[in-house]
Amino acid sequence: MNTTMNEVYVILSTYNGERFLSEQLESILAQQSVSIKLYIRDDGSSDGTRAILASFAQSHAHIEVEYGDNIGVINSFFALLRKIPPDAEFVAFADQDDIWLPDKLIRAVDRLKGASKPVMYCSCYKAVDENGDFLWQSLPPEKEISFKNAIVQNITTGCTVVMNGSLLTALKIHQVNTKNLIMHDWWVYLVAVCFGQVIYDREPSMLYRQHGGNVVGAKNGFALWLGRIKRFFLYRKKNSRIAQAREFLERYKSDLSTEDSHLISAFLAYRQAGLLKRIRYAIEMPLYMQKKSDNLILKLQLILNSVY
Repeated sequence: MNTTMNEVYVILSTYNGERFLSEQLESILAQQSVSIKLYIRDDGSSDGTRAILASFAQSHAHIEVEYGDNIGVINSFFALLRKIPPDAEFVAFADQDDIWLPDKLIRAVDRLKGASKPVMYCSCYKAVDENGDFLWQSLPPEKEISFKNAIVQNITTGCTVVMNGSLLTALKIHQVNTKNLIMHDWWVYLVAVCFGQVIYDREPSMLYRQHGGNVVGAKNGFALWLGRIKRFFLYRKKNSRIAQAREFLERYKSDLSTEDSHLISAFLAYRQAGLLKRIRYAIEMPLYMQKKSDNLILKLQLILNSVY
């Protein structure tokens, strides 16, 4: 009987994460029923993070650490993706301050195994505070997961993402201009939903720690609405969804279906349209957000030509 376990490449970018890093690394190393190869890139930490990484790497042969300059989380993850062997079957994203449940990876692998097309697994999570005490549990998307949603919204939480080898190949890692991306996990979501499949696990796979040092954190209740207001009134000049959509079209134009090419081209073209055309596009727009309130905000931004 073949008892060989599936190998999963886990990639982790660290930055001044000494406070919670050891607990996260232990939870990754404690994953059940899979073999792990852990690639870590430190993005220029100035605290005790590098000492922690050196200690773990010395004690575990399957941990490989690179100490680099500060290039930001997106570039750091792409640098890690470029190190993954082209024949890798499974690749998982990890953050430095969470706690993985012991069956996180095997649950993902069981759903990804056997797929020839690009497939991305992601899941719900349990948000916890600095002490690991429960705050709330995330909910799955309310509407269909589709390219019409992915162009304007990311429904994934990057630290829950596991992808198969076919999706890794489809990412065109060496060709992408990362300056145009909002986040690396959103890019993965776009590619997966456009050319393959997204599997959303309703069962939480990890404890997502919320604290003052989160690069990107989950929000709930009043904090969620405050974030939306800030994005609309303070950050609307960034137009980052436009840049990301343009980058996607440039990289994949020859691979897109006629329908998907039209969807993303129309979204980009509205910026050159007059007010009446923008109003009409906003009313008839096939793109959508998961929540009705966010959908209304998006339509207003389209009309005002202020999509960030």
